[in-house]
Amino acid sequence: MASTLAHPFREHRRRRGRHAAPRRLGLLAVLGAGVAVAALVLASALTWMGSGPDAQRGGASPAPNRPGAESPAAPNAAATAAARWAADNLPAGSAVLASSELAALLTGLHPSTTCPSGGFLLADDAVRIRATHQPTLADCLARSLPVARFEGRVEIRHVMPDPDAAARTRKAGFTDRSRAGTALASNSAIVMAAPTRRLIRAGALDLRAAAVLAALAARHPIAVLSVIGDPPEVAAGLPARTVEVVYPDLDGLFAVVRAVAPDYRPSQVTPASNGSVRLSWPFRATPPGVLR
Repeated sequence: MASTLAHPFREHRRRRGRHAAPRRLGLLAVLGAGVAVAALVLASALTWMGSGPDAQRGGASPAPNRPGAESPAAPNAAATAAARWAADNLPAGSAVLASSELAALLTGLHPSTTCPSGGFLLADDAVRIRATHQPTLADCLARSLPVARFEGRVEIRHVMPDPDAAARTRKAGFTDRSRAGTALASNSAIVMAAPTRRLIRAGALDLRAAAVLAALAARHPIAVLSVIGDPPEVAAGLPARTVEVVYPDLDGLFAVVRAVAPDYRPSQVTPASNGSVRLSWPFRATPPGVLR
């Protein structure tokens, strides 16, 4: 069954401490403290007006321990999860437009500062707000489709030169999956529970997985224990690309895997101690071509 995950996120607020004043001061101490306070107030005023020492250093933010200092807004949990998902799933070297705070999490990818046609965009509410007065960013959003969705309208989006054509291709991919799923669900050599059969018949299984299951069933009966969808991808309308099966001939399974076209070959084949085998396919932003 396709899995779903909940992502609870909490906001943490920082509280300022209060400093108690000494109860008694001598006359000299009072005068000295007054001068110090006046200097601090003047320096703070100059800084906020843009004419103090921080302004001379290019508008640097006040030091974190300085009264009234504000730390840069950290990425929220959903955006952080999206960046980590991108690093784990997108093809190596993919260009990704993301904030500088998230760029460090894009391990193995290429952080971009411009709209990467053919690449990806990490979009959240902050990006959408900026897009209202940045036409280039607005165009980047308009030319993209979601491939992974997280809490709070955070998305990984695939940027394409022709988003209308990409939407048609995605729709055609769903039609192909539904046809393949109907054939699998009707195959007497494939055993599966009713909920799994409904998922497959509805087009929820990646076309690459459907093709390999059909090839395996042509040799021996096969049991499909589960169809496992990645929650962010499923939320974006993409199919499940992991299945768990029981097959009587492990050597024959590997022979079938080696024989399929490279685009259809699973990236991971993992036998389990209970006799089942898990097959997983790499992430694809667009449907694979139909095998003829």
